[in-house]
Amino acid sequence: MRARLVGVIGALATLASCGGGKDPMADLCAQEAQGRMSSQIFRLDEAKLAASKAQGSGGNFEYKGEVILKPGTSGEEMQTFDCTVAPAAGDAPARVIQFRFNYQGSSSVNG
Repeated sequence: MRARLVGVIGALATLASCGGGKDPMADLCAQEAQGRMSSQIFRLDEAKLAASKAQGSGGNFEYKGEVILKPGTSGEEMQTFDCTVAPAAGDAPARVIQFRFNYQGSSSVNG
């Protein structure tokens, strides 16, 4: 019984060390979007942002995300963005090196 309990605890510790699937570089992009949208009400799907991760040039990572502006209102709109993150290297932490909203006019989510 004790050996089985130790095995279960070991397996749980291994799973916990995976970080729960959080992507710290995607978090940097989400924080950048939040900083740029600070005066507006919006919703951002962070899991979708993290899932968009792609290897870019120079060892950087590229993310594509979308924000819903004025969620739950008749004026609800979707806006996409691109974010490039340079990974940590030496003493330099990971950082957003490019962020761009893709303004394509009004893109209504409700229809």
